[in-house]
Amino acid sequence: MINMIFQCAIADESDAVKRLCILSEFIMLRRFLDNIQALVRTVKLNQLGIEGSIEFVDAYGSNMHVSMGN
Repeated sequence: MINMIFQCAIADESDAVKRLCILSEFIMLRRFLDNIQALVRTVKLNQLGIEGSIEFVDAYGSNMHVSMGN
């Protein structure tokens, strides 16, 4: 994924295109980190015996719902 930023930025010399590539990659990275945080919270709840569920959002904005319980 990170390589895509540099390939996109190098392919076009326009500053606007470079900024757009970096912004889109940042958004995908942010969603990935949000998913990891939600998973950690769900696992912690599960360890306490509390059933939980999590909804992942992938880099393209698609949702995936996962339920976890004992």
